[in-house]
Amino acid sequence: MSSRWPGDFQYETIDRSTLTQVTSTNRPSSAGDADAVFRATDVIGDAWSWLVLREAVLYGARRFGDFLTGTGAPRSTLNSRLTALTAAGLLTRESNGYAPTPMAEDFLDCLLVTMRWGDRWLWPSDSPPQRLTHVGHDHDARAGLLCGTCGAPLRADDVVATRSPLETPNPASGQNVTRTPAPDVIQRGRPCSIARALTVFGDRWTGLIIRECFFGTKRFDDFERRLGIAPNILSNRMRRLVDAGFLQRVQYQDWPARHEYELTEEGRDFYHMPLALMAWGRRWLGHSRADATLTHTPCGQPVVPVLGCLTCAEPMGRDQISIWVAEAIEEPS
Repeated sequence: MSSRWPGDFQYETIDRSTLTQVTSTNRPSSAGDADAVFRATDVIGDAWSWLVLREAVLYGARRFGDFLTGTGAPRSTLNSRLTALTAAGLLTRESNGYAPTPMAEDFLDCLLVTMRWGDRWLWPSDSPPQRLTHVGHDHDARAGLLCGTCGAPLRADDVVATRSPLETPNPASGQNVTRTPAPDVIQRGRPCSIARALTVFGDRWTGLIIRECFFGTKRFDDFERRLGIAPNILSNRMRRLVDAGFLQRVQYQDWPARHEYELTEEGRDFYHMPLALMAWGRRWLGHSRADATLTHTPCGQPVVPVLGCLTCAEPMGRDQISIWVAEAIEEPS
C-alpha cells in the first residue's frame, strides 16, 4: 500500500502508523549501543560536512571548485570531508566530481528544518539570505516536520520520549573529534542560515547536549553522567548555548546556589532538527536497541516525521520547494 505522503523517496506503509524507506541500507552501527542521533552525528561528522551536503543537495554542487566556493572550507579540510562522506555512502565519486546518493538526498529534511530555524532566530525577519517558496502555493515554505499518522505539526511538548535502558553514554566514535571552526570561518562561503545555525550546534558535543535537552535533562551532573563528557568541555558548551540564547540558567536551590538549564523559546523551536536527524539515522543506519521510543500524544501513535510546510501543514518534497539564493559568494582565500 502506498503512503499518502508525497516526496522524492519511495516509501511503503507497513501499518497505519509506520513508514519504512525501501532504499534504506539498514546497516548496523559501529558506535556500540548508541541511539540514532549519536550514530547520525558520528556519520555526518562536523559543520564542514553539513556544508558539503548543503551544497550537493540544495545547490547541485558537483565539482571540487564548486564545493570550495560554496562552503568556504580550506582545501585540505574539504578534501577530507569529501573523502569521508564518500566512504560513508553519502557521496559517490564520478568523472566530473561528486554526486549525492539517495542517502544524502534524504538528508534534505535536516537541512531545510535547520534553515527555517536559522531564518527565524539568527537573521532579521525581513532579510534571510535565501527565500524558500512552496511551489503551487502563494506563500513561503516554512519547512518543518509533520506527524506521518495524523498530519499535525510535531511539537516537543506533544511528543513523549521513552529512552532505552540499553543506551550507552558516549560510546566510541568512529570520527576524529576536530576543533570547532570559528563562527566567521564557517560562514565565509555561501551566505546561509544553515551555516549560521552551525555556529550554534555544529560540533559533536553541542549536538549531543541539545539531544539531552529534548530528552528532559536539565542539571549539569546529569548531562555529565548521560554523555560521559569531561566537566570542562561541558561547562564550555553550556556557556555557549546560554550566550546564544538557546538555554537559560534557572536557579533551583538557594543554599548552596544550584542552577539547571532550560530550553528557551529559541531552543524549543529547534526541536525539528534533532528529530529529523534521528529519523534519518534510523532510516539509513538501521534501528538500534538503544533507540528511544517516541509517541505523538494527540494521536497516540509512534512518531514518524514527514517533511512538510508549517504555513499550510501540507507535506512537501524537494520538487515542491523553490530556493531563491543570495547572489554574493566570496571566493575563499
